Amino acid sequence: MGFSSRRAVLAWSTVSILGLLVSQVASANDPSTPGAAESASLGVTIAPARPDLIQRFESTYDVDVKYAIDYLATEDWSSIDNPGWWINGWRGSGYEVIWSVPMLVNGTSLAQGAAGEYDHHFRSLARALNDAGLGDATIRLGWEFNGNWQYWYAGGGNQTDFTTYWRRIVNTMRAVSPTFRFDWCANAGPSSMPADQAYPGDAYVDTVGIDAYDGPWLGSTPAQRWSNNLNQSYGLVWHASFAAAHGKPMTYGEWGLINSDNPLYIQNMHDWFITNDVAWASYFDVLSGSNDHRLASHPSSAATFTQDFGSPATSEGMWEVAED
Repeated sequence: MGFSSRRAVLAWSTVSILGLLVSQVASANDPSTPGAAESASLGVTIAPARPDLIQRFESTYDVDVKYAIDYLATEDWSSIDNPGWWINGWRGSGYEVIWSVPMLVNGTSLAQGAAGEYDHHFRSLARALNDAGLGDATIRLGWEFNGNWQYWYAGGGNQTDFTTYWRRIVNTMRAVSPTFRFDWCANAGPSSMPADQAYPGDAYVDTVGIDAYDGPWLGSTPAQRWSNNLNQSYGLVWHASFAAAHGKPMTYGEWGLINSDNPLYIQNMHDWFITNDVAWASYFDVLSGSNDHRLASHPSSAATFTQDFGSPATSEGMWEVAED
């Protein structure tokens, strides 16, 4: 299900004064692409191979989810060599899985990958997916590569090894099925290196992604955080410009709240999605250590999420009530 652009117009009629002011600032800085999508598709991350939890999410927030974002493990190569547990868990669910695939596991290196030492692992992954009828799956390869918390961090002089290795993986998997799609996904903001220094080339990328949270490091107020989300180095404005320059749709593999109930962020992200060329956007509905991203923990944001992303009959009805 796409996000209704008509619903966004209704939303503007009842958004708070603060939301209007901030959204006006956002519009002034919004490089919406001439080919902005009429709608984007909703995804969600909740738990590995748990379609039942996504069904519950759909029911709770009255939304239709198209994409399930899942993550293969990084402890060793076993989940990449044999992802059968994940494949079987999603089989028959009706959700299209975006596979977040590590480029490296513990104790390995980009240099070894660039030299071809790990090609067989990705050949095995490609064959398993293809044999399961998933030869056109989207691979969210080496996500957040610009953060030094990842094994496959592309900084520190590793940019060439990263891009060489990325191309090897793409070529290896496409030799099994030429219809695999690859999502190049940076972490929003300056992170630990400039993301564009690790771009492997248009022939090896199908969509340009970014992970963009409502992080407390962006400011002390919702308005400050939104402005910085837009305008920081390698933020949303950069993302839109970079993707357009390369002729690629944008994706949001992870977006979400962090320990703060902020409906303005939900509203503005929704409006950003429908006024730019966004293929899909996946809410990260997870308790991750001390960081609570779950909508259930943030009731005002949850209500806005339902209003903006929910089914047309419900969301439009709610807006009509709010206008009376």
